[in-house]
Amino acid sequence: MAEIQFLDGKFVVDDVYVGPIKEATNGAPERFPFKDVMKSLGNVFTKGYLRKAQSKIIADHLRIHGG
Repeated sequence: MAEIQFLDGKFVVDDVYVGPIKEATNGAPERFPFKDVMKSLGNVFTKGYLRKAQSKIIADHLRIHGG
């Protein structure tokens, strides 16, 4: 568990959210309300998932077809 300062106060969040919160706020969670940051985390997780999927597709293509 980690305590993070947001625009509207300090909130305790699970460790798994610390990195995505920093990514969603460009390292400055104190500039954003907690509720808005938590709403935007879905986008962060989706982008991460898509990056991993894209990397796998590219790696598979290069493995099969060379590069």
